Amino acid sequence: MIFKLCDITARRYKWDDCDYVGIPGWEGRVIWDKKFFEDTVYLDFEDFKVPAPSGYDTLLKEFYGDYMKRPPENERQPHHNYKAYKI
Repeated sequence: MIFKLCDITARRYKWDDCDYVGIPGWEGRVIWDKKFFEDTVYLDFEDFKVPAPSGYDTLLKEFYGDYMKRPPENERQPHHNYKAYKI
């Protein structure tokens, strides 16, 4: 249901008529300048390349701070409110 609602909402707006991009996330909607998403770069991930927005570094820094630095071991906790299991 949520995916359908997101799709309906997204179709109301045309890319060229907007200056910002809203992305639903775990902690609500996040809004960024659309310039970060106008171009795509391909990043190495394991054995293949994945598409990413050209402004990925700025986006990640704004959202997570120094995302390349691991947090102290006592702060390495999941941030979601559901249980995840490895099978």
